[in-house]
This record gives sequence, C-alpha cells and structure tokens, in this order.
Amino acid sequence: MPECEFYNLTRKLLLERLELLRQNITSEFTDIRHLFYIYRNRFLREHPELNEVDSKSKSIYNDFESNVIGGFCTEHCAEFNIDPDKWWRLREKMNIWAEGRAICHHEDFGDFLITNKNRHRVDRNCSFILVCEKKQ
Repeated sequence: MPECEFYNLTRKLLLERLELLRQNITSEFTDIRHLFYIYRNRFLREHPELNEVDSKSKSIYNDFESNVIGGFCTEHCAEFNIDPDKWWRLREKMNIWAEGRAICHHEDFGDFLITNKNRHRVDRNCSFILVCEKKQ
C-alpha cells in the first residue's frame, strides 16, 4: 500500500482514540464508514489545494478499513492482550464498529441479530454467522 498523508492523518487520529482507551475513556461511538468521511473531511480542510485524498489506491475505503485501521490495530493488540489475528476487537474497544448486520444461528437461542451490545452471545454454539457490510 503506497504511503500517503491521508493514511498518516488516520493513524495519528487513531492514536488519539487509543490514548483515550489507555486512560479508560470511551471514545465517541462511530462506524467505520462515518469515521472515513470524518477523517477525509479533516484531511481536505488541512489540504485545501487538494480535491481528494492523496492515496493512489484503487480502493481507498478498503485500504482505509483493512490496511490502515487493521494494520494500526494489529500493531497495538499485544498491549491489550488481544490476538493480532482478531485485530477488530481492539477497533471495537476504541468504539469503532462495522455498520453491517450479522445474523447468528445459535444452537440454543435460535437466530438473532448481532449488535455491539449483544455480541457476547456469540459463542461455540453458533454454527453460522453471515456478515454483510450494508445497511439494507
């Protein structure tokens, strides 16, 4: 992934959220897509000479989510005793959530929609989870 100032700004702002977590302060809730547009708008305000972020990526949003946020979280997982393969758990601790819907089929409870408030119900008795990163 080519280096760019937009991704550097993203890492800087994620570090601010991480610092709040270190202080046991909960950051304001956001979903990934909203966070992307907040950071994009801030970048464009700081760089009025540009009309768009400076990434050469063909999929800026996917790089933002997977490589930048995912990479940042992977780097900091050990500090919170989180398996780096489950980097999204650190993202969630920073109160950044996927907006998609996930349905779990649980052997004991039946089907239920997973939210950030009930995801603890997902355990070994869940045989299938379907995740879709869309609101519809």
